[in-house]
Amino acid sequence: MVVGEKGPDADRGTIVRRALQAFWNRGAEATSYNDIVAATGLSRKALYALWPEKDALVHEAMELYRAEVLGPLVNGLAVGGRAGLEAFWDALTTGVKTPGWAGCFLFRSAGGALRGDPVIARHFDEHVALLRTGITRAMREAQRESATDTKIDTAEAGWQVVAVAALISTYGAMSGNSRTVTALISAGRSACGLGRPNTRAPRAD
Repeated sequence: MVVGEKGPDADRGTIVRRALQAFWNRGAEATSYNDIVAATGLSRKALYALWPEKDALVHEAMELYRAEVLGPLVNGLAVGGRAGLEAFWDALTTGVKTPGWAGCFLFRSAGGALRGDPVIARHFDEHVALLRTGITRAMREAQRESATDTKIDTAEAGWQVVAVAALISTYGAMSGNSRTVTALISAGRSACGLGRPNTRAPRAD
């Protein structure tokens, strides 16, 4: 992510971006206030004044993550049809190639120590619903256009893509972008009736 300068004069959005990067890299539950101080350049006093509880900052960071990272990914499906499906998988492929990528911050948080947090659970449910219904709708449109396999059950494909995306995140957290992640992206494209992308895996696991 591209963020602004650290320091006491940084705006709130920049501070949240810095905190998000720390949470994403380490896991929100494992990120201490000292880590946040180092990431943002703010003092503990300034951080406590803005976010008396770390959870409040985590929730704000998740809002930002959904808006700036997951939003564009899912929004590509709104194009509809095969073009929308291609846009989704192309965006995901680009995302996993980002230096330092280590899986999905939301999937990792919802499946980890924050799984009992109702705010994180709500974000997770909302994102899964958007992804599943977006894939299903785009698939139906593509089938009407005869642009993908008409024998594929579109509702099942929606769930298959959610499952593949979750597994991509898990492997990303373990080893970043890898041959396994590339294979999973190919499997997800196949679930949508798309061909294999013209990309090569970056390295072996």
